[in-house]
Amino acid sequence: MLISTTYTHTWRTGVATTLAAYPKWARWGLGVVPVVVLLLAISAGSLRMGLWSFFSVLFLFFIHGRQVRELTRQGAIDIVLDDEGFTRERPGVGTTSMRWPATLDVRRQFGLLVIRTSPQCVATVPEAAFSAEQLARLDEFIRVRKSPTPTAG
Repeated sequence: MLISTTYTHTWRTGVATTLAAYPKWARWGLGVVPVVVLLLAISAGSLRMGLWSFFSVLFLFFIHGRQVRELTRQGAIDIVLDDEGFTRERPGVGTTSMRWPATLDVRRQFGLLVIRTSPQCVATVPEAAFSAEQLARLDEFIRVRKSPTPTAG
């Protein structure tokens, strides 16, 4: 498998990348906890708790919006996926490489190829950057990678 492509993040892929960095249970928490706290504040009649809840949600949107803005400002990124690992290069800035055995997970999610490199760190590539043939090869690679390997026993 040798796949090479160039992409830039849009606001949509930036938001998806930010969400993909969180585990599933944490994504639920991002949406549910502020709503529950706000409902508790309303039921308790506490204006102070309601204001803190409202401003904490605004703060979360602000922080995640800054992260998304930084992703969209990165510009063009070249990525090469091969049998050994992947290489991500920002021309004129730097190059990072990682071998597949060192990655935690590879999957397609939110319209992205998500490569989890550490618990809250992901490398993402928008699916729109790949051709249909490349996506088929990626799906096959992901399927083979997730299947249990035979062990000598």
